[in-house]
Amino acid sequence: MCVALLQNMVRACGLGTRVRFCPLGEAGELAKTLLPCGRAAIFADGGAQMAQVRGQLADLRPVCAVIGREPLAGLFSLPDEVRVVVALGTRSIFAARFFATLRGGFVLAVPLSAAAEGVFEAALPQGYAQAGYPLRAPDLVLADEALLSGLSGAAGYAALAALCAEDLALHALFAEGVEDPAFSRAAEAFLSYGEGEKGLFCACSLLRLALRRSPVLPAVRAAEAYGGDAFPLFAHFAARYARFLEKEEPRRYFVPDFTGRVLRAAEVTGERAAALLKNIAVPTAAECRRRIQVFAEARGALRARGELLRSFAQRAGRLYAAHGGHIRAEDGREGAAGRIAALYECAAELSPLFSVPAAEREFGLLADLPQSDLAKQMRAACG
Repeated sequence: MCVALLQNMVRACGLGTRVRFCPLGEAGELAKTLLPCGRAAIFADGGAQMAQVRGQLADLRPVCAVIGREPLAGLFSLPDEVRVVVALGTRSIFAARFFATLRGGFVLAVPLSAAAEGVFEAALPQGYAQAGYPLRAPDLVLADEALLSGLSGAAGYAALAALCAEDLALHALFAEGVEDPAFSRAAEAFLSYGEGEKGLFCACSLLRLALRRSPVLPAVRAAEAYGGDAFPLFAHFAARYARFLEKEEPRRYFVPDFTGRVLRAAEVTGERAAALLKNIAVPTAAECRRRIQVFAEARGALRARGELLRSFAQRAGRLYAAHGGHIRAEDGREGAAGRIAALYECAAELSPLFSVPAAEREFGLLADLPQSDLAKQMRAACG
């Protein structure tokens, strides 16, 4: 069921990618459905699986390259006759997609991470010299469940879909827009199918596909700035979101220090202040009054959403723990906890949406919240 859901979402995004869950031993036959004759290349993050695939593609005279941190421009020294690339691992999938975008040809992506990194992103991410360059999607994805690693990290990433859904719902409420159900579907898929490698891969893929057609979202951007396992950040954000939705009441007269907050966000994330300033739209007095009225009218529905988010966080925590995630003592101490708290405090400036952090900022609630006990939140989220 999760595979059908994923393939439907792929089509909804206008992509022609086909996803196959099968052993790596079928990579050669799949690649030959894309290119029956000609020449192939194999890109790999390391050499472990390269030899197996190379043997399967012997009649396509494969050129092999291990993809490290070097600039991707070096790939264009490969022969012009290379028309299909089999890519093993995140860096290699990004490299193959970049190569195929500029050179043409086909891509068979073989992810090695359950978080589906590199497979469905619309552009090269930060960390690449060509960051932001748009990428064509792979033609085929071969997901071998035996090779998918990083299960607890994938669970933490998939859980972010619930925060994205809350931010888009709140923005739709105040901006009178339409809520995109794709993030809610991704969150539901995580809870329904996230006990195994296939379900985690599908849930993470659904989130990445939903992000292709959405504006920048604060929780995802904060997770990117944090790096590593996203679950500690999810637990903190989910507790703050739920508290706001369930209990908080806005101040009637409050004007944030927008300039100071943008400068602080730039310091915390390393982004340029000028870029973050574009996310700020200072409301008029009439708009502030309207927002408070809308908030009051929707109070009951928002409380119900907060309760559902708390329940989601607890179930997500159990899945995270089942996949080997655990609470480390240092997660509750100054350092990781301080970094996550700082990212929440500036999350409103990371997105143009009227998100939960943005609502807290403009209702004068961020300064009133006590410093969170992250370790306690994580234990609660893990049930």
